[in-house]
Amino acid sequence: MMASDKLYIPVCLYPHTSYRTKAGVEHLMTAMTLGERDFLIVIADHLLALDRIVTGRVVTEKNVYRTARRDAEQVYRLIRRTLQRADIDVEDRLQYWAHIGEDPAYGEFSSMLRDAVSRDSGMTAEIDRFVDARIKRYAMGSNDTAERAAQLDYLMSEVCMSVYCSGILGYETEVWERPPKPEVPDPLKVLYASHRSIVEGVIGKSCRRELVFLHAS
Repeated sequence: MMASDKLYIPVCLYPHTSYRTKAGVEHLMTAMTLGERDFLIVIADHLLALDRIVTGRVVTEKNVYRTARRDAEQVYRLIRRTLQRADIDVEDRLQYWAHIGEDPAYGEFSSMLRDAVSRDSGMTAEIDRFVDARIKRYAMGSNDTAERAAQLDYLMSEVCMSVYCSGILGYETEVWERPPKPEVPDPLKVLYASHRSIVEGVIGKSCRRELVFLHAS
């Protein structure tokens, strides 16, 4: 049984995601019985832009965010069209990451959580380790300062959006497409396993979050 019938579904835009195909969206729809649950699907355009900065796939900062949104719009339209054809209401339930990020309520929450993380030496050490690993593996090294800043923002944005959606908005079941590979940084796992007090201090209550996977691998 899931922790909640309210589902938070982040859609990361890496090239091989199944969410870029109609069949993949239909599988999400049926596997998670979206017609019977409340859900929030968040298209991660902001994360895509940050990833491109880290990997050097950028001409200008303005360009990278614009092209990331254009890429995200294709997936947004596919998901919207597929769910609507199944008579599933998507009004306010399908959002861009950047759009939520512009909400003052989210901005205030994000600042509080980032500050709380920065004051916990154990959590900051883990975040720094994750940043180092990702930079070493994927960064081009052309602008180390910008690449590290983007990677840190990526990890903290992922953490903040997850905690906001589960702890503040009440979407306590988070749906990932696949389990992360062992070498992929997972700051949320560390946060909830060893630093749960950070989350509860910011949201002001005990936290419930369950992670489920659409595909086994």
